[in-house]
Amino acid sequence: MDNLRRRVDEIEALIAIFGDENIEVEDSDAYADAARALDANEEACSTTTAAFCIKCTVTDDDADDDGRAKASARCVVSLKLPSGYPEDACLDVVSIMSDDLSRETVATLLADARSRTASTRGDECAFETLTDITEAFKSHMATARATVENQADEEVDEEFHAMVKIDHMNDSKAYLTTLKKWADALGLGVRVFHKPQSTGVKRIEGVFVALWGSNESIKTFLTRLRTELVDVDARGAKCKERQSTVLCHRSSKTVKVGENAVEMFEGFVVEDPYPDEDALEAQLARLNLLHVGDGSQRFV
Repeated sequence: MDNLRRRVDEIEALIAIFGDENIEVEDSDAYADAARALDANEEACSTTTAAFCIKCTVTDDDADDDGRAKASARCVVSLKLPSGYPEDACLDVVSIMSDDLSRETVATLLADARSRTASTRGDECAFETLTDITEAFKSHMATARATVENQADEEVDEEFHAMVKIDHMNDSKAYLTTLKKWADALGLGVRVFHKPQSTGVKRIEGVFVALWGSNESIKTFLTRLRTELVDVDARGAKCKERQSTVLCHRSSKTVKVGENAVEMFEGFVVEDPYPDEDALEAQLARLNLLHVGDGSQRFV
């Protein structure tokens, strides 16, 4: 009878602490009957078992930079208070369930909790057990979120490079001025390679544009190249770039077999005109940008 009262009192205390919305008594009718019998000083069955589940919902207190609350994490702990608990039996940690943790982490939490309750006979320990599990759960979630945030930071900081082949620039001076403005605004490093131009002629051909910077900046540069007026046609009317090809666009951490890593380059530089393919290859090789794709395809 005394064990039953202690079990009922402990459940009532947990409901008061965690809130009835987070406490579910599985055999609610038996629990209610036992509570009424104890309140009325009736002879209650001392073998009555009371099992209950508590839902521990962990929600981030901090908001992100946009003022939006982070996604909440949820952990459900199922405990059983056997008939002899707490004087003659230990608290039984039946299960821990969470979609936000790996199976290995859940198994570790469960094993640790069962290890702690295995020697608690004689004392009520449900609150302490739930508190320990909740703290461990929050700790694992903090670690998991920090890992995700670090990975996101690494992706943001990761540098990319790209190589664009442009068939020709009719008004090369104006075209290159436009590309420089874009590069400066986007924080990109740019190297331009082209064939020699004839004296007094604005047109240059065989143009290669190498880009270095953030992935988003390179994407913006390539989008502008396709959508904005950058050159003039044969009649002198302003036109968009319609004869360009993106030969590569990849993370600078990607190093293909047989290649060296692409080293960072800054500023906007128009290289000396290359007189032949060998000279172009030498210029591209200096930046380790001679190959694309799987490392076997050459630019020229």
